[in-house]
Amino acid sequence: MKKKKIVLYDPSSLAILPLALIAIASVLNKDKYEIKIVHKFIHDDEYVIRQVKDAFCLGVTVLTGPTVVNALRLCQTIKKQNPNLPIVWGGWHTSLFPEMCVQEEAIDIGVVGLGESTFPKILQCIEENKTLETIPGCVVKRYNGSVVVNENDPIKDINTFDRHDYSLVDVEEYFQKKGSRTLEYITSRGCPGRCNFCVEPVIYGKKWMPLHAKRVVKEINHLYSTYKFSNLSLQDDNFFTNKKRLYEIAEGFLTNNLNFNWSGTLRADQGRRIENDLFALLKKSGLRTVIIGMESGSQKTLDHIQKDTNLNDLWNTVEKLRKHKIRAIINFIVGFPGESSESIRETLEVIRELKAINSNFKTELFTFRYFPGVTLQNISGKEHWPDLKSLEELDYFDISSTKNRWLSSSQQKEIFLFKQYLSYAYRKDLPSFFKPLMNLSRWRLNNLYFKFSLDLILARFLLWQTTPIVQGDKD
Repeated sequence: MKKKKIVLYDPSSLAILPLALIAIASVLNKDKYEIKIVHKFIHDDEYVIRQVKDAFCLGVTVLTGPTVVNALRLCQTIKKQNPNLPIVWGGWHTSLFPEMCVQEEAIDIGVVGLGESTFPKILQCIEENKTLETIPGCVVKRYNGSVVVNENDPIKDINTFDRHDYSLVDVEEYFQKKGSRTLEYITSRGCPGRCNFCVEPVIYGKKWMPLHAKRVVKEINHLYSTYKFSNLSLQDDNFFTNKKRLYEIAEGFLTNNLNFNWSGTLRADQGRRIENDLFALLKKSGLRTVIIGMESGSQKTLDHIQKDTNLNDLWNTVEKLRKHKIRAIINFIVGFPGESSESIRETLEVIRELKAINSNFKTELFTFRYFPGVTLQNISGKEHWPDLKSLEELDYFDISSTKNRWLSSSQQKEIFLFKQYLSYAYRKDLPSFFKPLMNLSRWRLNNLYFKFSLDLILARFLLWQTTPIVQGDKD
């Protein structure tokens, strides 16, 4: 019997393996289905359109942002050409906006929460022409236009899911296009934190669901033997949660002689609790970079967003990382609803201090973006969240932009200039003639004074002459 073709599409252009689609594809019956994973990072829209011509079903994973709009427009085109093709949307955005997604004419079905158990049941019901309304986690559009949203069954143990089958994508093609042999892998889902600005609790309910350490080591050993990658990028939202598990994974890497560098996400309070001997073991096993979501340099704001950490945790962790020569990427957010100018400036000052301590610490500064479903309240006590009425409106959602309805135009300009000056103020790879400009930029950062910025224009010109682009930290 001929296999039914399932096309799974990721509309993002992120230079990482489409782990969500690999996870879904890995639980499907390979004897029954021909599975084709398509990724915007590798394939253009015309390729997607060609692939779905003989498909049984199209599944799309979407993250909130402009990619949703692009995915919708492509699905509209596909639906016109293939009106009988079932189109199923999943991913974070569908979990946040299930009704809005499925109300679109081009989208037939939605999946909320983890799709590993829901999507195979959807395919089976489509094959057998049965109702979808009883499937947990399924969002269905009725003939009268109304939408039924079924809550997903709680996932008790992700270890019951099949191993991710990386052979479903051309890993070598990703290595070539990325320019590095970096492999992405995920060892856990969810986060136990209670941050009220984050959508993680909306999706996973403040639960942390890890794979067993032995399984992690076994799977990564297999992947390393197969692909001989140089870097392992752990995509967990919260990798360093359990110290015993950290020991077992690090020891497993060393016992199996796995020779690669790896990175993972770390909370500042976790870093404070991790002893130096464990950091030493992690470094020996290949840990080279941690990603810390500090969010704010203001304790008042940290308390308001329920980050459950403090600035002393950050400085304690930073000192340990410096001692063990582990790089850090530390992320901050400004422009929380009602956040004071003083709080924003405190955050900018912490960022400057981090760069002054170690220029190899990379800092990222984002402006707050509201996700529906989060419990964060305006610091001033007023609520004025944006009303999202259609998917088309998501063109505005750009996390790299300094635009934010809670930041004044002068604040947005100050943040922009701060980031520009910070990009070269503490670099160690610039020619000696750049030193006067670096000293001036440090003075500006120390005083948060960015008027009459002709020196920035000169610095940009010289950087353009000496390096391809203003990059900030040198990796």
